[in-house]
Amino acid sequence: GKNSEGEPFGQYGIQGNYFRDITGREGYAYEEKDSSGNVILTSEYEPILPREGKNFTLTINPNIQSKVEEILEKGVRNSRAKSGSAIIMDPKTGKIIAMANYPTYNPSEYWRAGEAWILKNRAISDVYEYGSVQKPITLAIGLETGAIQKDFTCNDKTGFLDLYDATGYQDLKGQKVYTWNRRPAGFQDIADIFKNSNNPCTAQVALKVNSLEYYTYLRDFGIGEFIGIGLQDESTSYMKPFDYWTRLDIITSSHGQSISATALQVLSAFSTFANNGTRMRPYIISQISDEKETINIEPQVLSNPISKEVANTIRDNLKTAVLRNSLGGMAKGLEQYDIAAKTGTAQVLDSEKGGYKKDATNDTVIGFAPSENPKMIMLVKLEEPQIAHFASLTTVPVWKEIFLAIADNLEIPKKN
Repeated sequence: GKNSEGEPFGQYGIQGNYFRDITGREGYAYEEKDSSGNVILTSEYEPILPREGKNFTLTINPNIQSKVEEILEKGVRNSRAKSGSAIIMDPKTGKIIAMANYPTYNPSEYWRAGEAWILKNRAISDVYEYGSVQKPITLAIGLETGAIQKDFTCNDKTGFLDLYDATGYQDLKGQKVYTWNRRPAGFQDIADIFKNSNNPCTAQVALKVNSLEYYTYLRDFGIGEFIGIGLQDESTSYMKPFDYWTRLDIITSSHGQSISATALQVLSAFSTFANNGTRMRPYIISQISDEKETINIEPQVLSNPISKEVANTIRDNLKTAVLRNSLGGMAKGLEQYDIAAKTGTAQVLDSEKGGYKKDATNDTVIGFAPSENPKMIMLVKLEEPQIAHFASLTTVPVWKEIFLAIADNLEIPKKN
């Protein structure tokens, strides 16, 4: 863009965050002259030497990036979504392999974008209630705290959780949290809870955990914590202080409503299951160099919210859920790969009227492969798709098409 003087000035992303480092600095000098214009040699002379701009090398794989952009655009158009975002990361290091949004724009003709929101990198700038991809995090907290064991089962007899019975709050009489189809699901093991995305069972697990522990673990997973990836427009989610949390907050946040994060934060949290309980800092710059030095960016641990055993338990149950068809019929073609994944379908806040919009969802899919030695983890989000309101019908096809297009690039093996 331009600054107030009309001069070129980097805005958004890498250009916005590191503009002064990229462009360098011109040289100049302060010196005194006499009335004839001659330099006064005995006066103070202060030269400022020119400095070349630094070179920034990104972690992005251009071939994969172009495929993601093409397929994401098609997915947004086909689903008639407001927007779409996709991020692919190496969960062992935090290296960003690809990051894309649609609608997008040509940076050389940014003024043609039409609306200002299109200029943002919505994968890192927009927070949203991300839905049931939260459930593995909730179950992991239950396992880590000892509130449940890995052979845990839940008997869903009614298809709902009565909020008054669960909280004792008078104003919640008659209010319930339902299963997706409002039908009882019966006995559910952990993989079934993931497969059927069972809200009542997930909420029961969260309620077994000490409230302060639950809140603290969410922080350890990075919810509400700024990542600092090095892009100017990065945002962070907001979690209200623990003193203001209620049992209702625990129930709703257990399945990803009333709690928000950026797509990058959600991916970062979920990557814990792909990396033996360790959450790495996502990074998009691999090297910074100039004429004097070269700085290589090394992987950095952000937190260790859960043990390796718990991470692997969640991982195995996510894999089992996929084998039990948790991704639905639109995932045909993925069965030849070893994948651990979860869908999330979340209601959308109505900022004008309050409450949630009718017939509007944000749909997310996160998955990694191969499950036991992952080379990638990918999140795909569609904002308010119009053709359907379940991630299995809207976002899974996009996730699948991207995965199949890049599996060979990342040397992801097929099952024997």
